[in-house]
Amino acid sequence: MDNTLLDIQLSLIRSQKDVADRIGCVFSGDFFLADQKLMDDAWDEFRMNDTQDPDIQAYWHQHYRMQIVRQYEMLAQQTGMECDPYELMKLRFESINRMHFTMEPETLDVFRELSRTYRNVLATNSVTETRGRLSIFEPYCCRMFLSDEIHAIKPSAAFFDAMLTSLGCRPEECLMIGDSATEDMGGGKRAGLRTCWYKRGKGNRVCSDADYSIESITELPGLLNRMS
Repeated sequence: MDNTLLDIQLSLIRSQKDVADRIGCVFSGDFFLADQKLMDDAWDEFRMNDTQDPDIQAYWHQHYRMQIVRQYEMLAQQTGMECDPYELMKLRFESINRMHFTMEPETLDVFRELSRTYRNVLATNSVTETRGRLSIFEPYCCRMFLSDEIHAIKPSAAFFDAMLTSLGCRPEECLMIGDSATEDMGGGKRAGLRTCWYKRGKGNRVCSDADYSIESITELPGLLNRMS
């Protein structure tokens, strides 16, 4: 979902502006860079990228919320502003839910077109509070799997098993498309799915777990036609 269909970075930038407005700070380049560093520091503090660690998997959604609160605690300390980190977390979720920046101008059109022939499924590591950002794709997909709702995260086997069981599909009938070499390609491959790496902006990087790769979502219909 993130950085495959939706540009999560643009959504986060807009949410940063909403937070700056709420606490009375000017949303300048300096604010953006300082807040971005706090975001990264909090993410690393809670080891959010260690998605293959069973301990992280077990508490990933709780930690997701806690690292946002931690970010805003540090922001309050840096700015000297009186603010409620939990209120700012809620504001961030509300802001992100309003943002539907697609990765490419053609993204939604391609997704809609594919839904006429294939069963489109959304699979994302996400908390339920940001489910609203998926709304533009919901009319054109048969199921949406949020890790917070199925109590498992990519790349764990539990995530893919839950998805396949719910869909009533065999792994080889599915194509996992995503930008993450670890969560999407690695997790999908180990679960027996065919995999397609969305490598937009990744240059000459390769992914050994990807059966196919595309630079643009517009390549996907042609790829699926060749596979059938």
